[in-house]
Amino acid sequence: VNIFNILQAAAPFEVLLNALALEFVGQIDEEFASSKWWDHDRRWMKAAGIKLALQVHIDKAMLKSRMLFSEKFNLDKKVIKGIGLSDIGTYFLKNTELAEKDAQNYRYMTTEERL
Repeated sequence: VNIFNILQAAAPFEVLLNALALEFVGQIDEEFASSKWWDHDRRWMKAAGIKLALQVHIDKAMLKSRMLFSEKFNLDKKVIKGIGLSDIGTYFLKNTELAEKDAQNYRYMTTEERL
């Protein structure tokens, strides 16, 4: 296919330029693919896709309020009271004291963390 594209040029000079351009693109491709930072498993693309799906499907307004959160998931408001620091604002679901306490709880640890 590449040779066909090169030979379709009208002038010999265009053939030469097209050949050089394809060689240049091929070398750049090889350089990127052989570099240490290249993502062979396409993790960046997967992460971007997941981020985009979360942005579309997550109701951010519901995450800003303990009351809205409990209504959305039919949770007892007494139980959810200990989760966040305040009802409305940026600190809901960001209770660092509870997070540190939970990090030490054996029930929440993976098998590797338990060892």
